[in-house]
Amino acid sequence: MVHSFLMNHLIVGESIPLIDDQLHVIFEEHHDREFHRFGDAVAMSDALAHCQQCDMFSPKKGLLIRQPKWLKTSNAADLDMLNKLLDLAQMHDVVLVIVAKSIDKRSSVYKRLKAFSLSETNAAPFKEWETQKILDWMMSYCRNHDVTIEPSAAKLLVNAYGTQVGIMKQELTKCMATIFPKTAITMADMQATSSHALGHYTQLSDAVKGGNAQGICTAIHALLAIKEDAYKIVSQLVFQVNQGLPLILGLANNMSPDTVATALNKHPYFVKKQMAAYRNNPLRSKWTTLVGCLCTMDERIKTGKLTAKQSLIWFSNCLKYQ
Repeated sequence: MVHSFLMNHLIVGESIPLIDDQLHVIFEEHHDREFHRFGDAVAMSDALAHCQQCDMFSPKKGLLIRQPKWLKTSNAADLDMLNKLLDLAQMHDVVLVIVAKSIDKRSSVYKRLKAFSLSETNAAPFKEWETQKILDWMMSYCRNHDVTIEPSAAKLLVNAYGTQVGIMKQELTKCMATIFPKTAITMADMQATSSHALGHYTQLSDAVKGGNAQGICTAIHALLAIKEDAYKIVSQLVFQVNQGLPLILGLANNMSPDTVATALNKHPYFVKKQMAAYRNNPLRSKWTTLVGCLCTMDERIKTGKLTAKQSLIWFSNCLKYQ
């Protein structure tokens, strides 16, 4: 997490929980001012006009601009107004926060923003193989709430919910409230405060990593039996299978652990241990088939041919009778 000691902030990405995290940090550090919020329809002239209303007697202000269209398509007049906006913001101590799905770092707008001491935060959704980044985010999230979390407790959530940061935030917030005034989350705390689904998601994770086809089916049906959201189950199943795919492909292509580790940006020792485990995985030879089944599931859900629940039952049958 990037801390907001600067006055101009750019948050780039589409992960709502990560965007909210950074906005929370910025608002906390600038709690002495009111933020005026603009949507994507705001013209550069509107933001500039708001800033021009400031003077030395005005209360401290902040501007939050979400997805401004001029960030992607700007003309000379926009660039001139952007310079004036940044100058005025600096002159009147206005905190400027811009949230964008993406930005071209070669553009004139980006270069102008960077010239004004801009702090930049990446809020792109985590990839399935970015386990360490997810764990680091969780540690940072807890620190920002004056709480620590044991690595084993954090890993429990990753195994259960994968890249679903929003759900992990809910579980962490619930745990923090439950253990208060304690300020350290243990694995026992997380198990005690989380729903029954957490244990079944852990079983699903263990079954996928161990290549236990029956265990995968059992965990899926156990989650459906407690009326867990079928879309959530599908998402976690995809996460677990995709985590193993780069390792399976590395083994199939006789790649060394060092080469795979470099490609995944992970520690070679960690990857070596994982590849050794997947080498003996009973489902190793059928992994690409599993990925194909998941792609078919996704297509059938999106086209309305199957509900998420029906697709999970179909996947379980494919796994059972392959």
